[in-house]
Amino acid sequence: MTHQNRGETIGRNADNNAEHTLKDYGATSAATSEAVASQLPGRLNGPADSYRHLLLSAELRRRFGNVEAHIILEGHELQNLLQGRPLEEIAMDRHNNEIGLAIGKNAETWEDVKAEAQRIIDSSARDGSGSGGGAVWRPDSDWKGNPKDEQGNEIPNENTNWPNTDWINGRVEEPYDYPYGGPVDDTGPFGPLDVPAETWSQADVEEVMASAAYRNDWHPQSAVAREKVTAWFSCVYGDDPVKRDATGRMVEPKMKRQPGPGAGAVQARAYTREGDERVRAHTRSRPG
Repeated sequence: MTHQNRGETIGRNADNNAEHTLKDYGATSAATSEAVASQLPGRLNGPADSYRHLLLSAELRRRFGNVEAHIILEGHELQNLLQGRPLEEIAMDRHNNEIGLAIGKNAETWEDVKAEAQRIIDSSARDGSGSGGGAVWRPDSDWKGNPKDEQGNEIPNENTNWPNTDWINGRVEEPYDYPYGGPVDDTGPFGPLDVPAETWSQADVEEVMASAAYRNDWHPQSAVAREKVTAWFSCVYGDDPVKRDATGRMVEPKMKRQPGPGAGAVQARAYTREGDERVRAHTRSRPG
């Protein structure tokens, strides 16, 4: 009998954590905070929205590589589609995401990402058409969410940091905590998939079972994730057949041995800049 049967309870715990399958470790929050600080108009459908997408997609590519960045970004856009967001707005986001992904390929730090995203905004056509390969945004009649004055009223476009952007004096700093902005670290220790399954804790196996690698055949680490989960169940529960009670419900199996101490630090996994080969990324303790 397979480990999936014996792991029904653990599998349910993994399902409960499915929203963390593709963690961005603060990148979305950092991109949003930076877009707000920029004082650009149109936090929805305008230049601020485009700036935020450039930042997020670039930072995801920088930290996690091309494959994971695409997965996270497309997950966002599919969610927008299911929620009924207009197709032209989703097309805008995808266009800006592609520019951001190109930025992230060569950026070394979060500061590099911000500087290049600002350059793209400055060089983009002010009508938002994207001519010349620039960023795109919707007509200003569609912009929503401008910066607000001290009375809480939205500021007119012409009084924001637009169209002549000033990235130093035109900003209103919004402090935010983002500890992952430095160069990607290629030193250990690493996450669960980088250590023997026999060392995993139950929290480690739950995290892997909730991951994109375990849940998707097309993921580059799918085979590794599934093999290691199988090995963990075999090590902890053994290979005895599943027992069921008179009603047919599974009897919770007894552990043959206690789970390991755990993989310890959980990293933001990355791939090479081309997205084909694994490289090791930031080692961070699990976010709370």
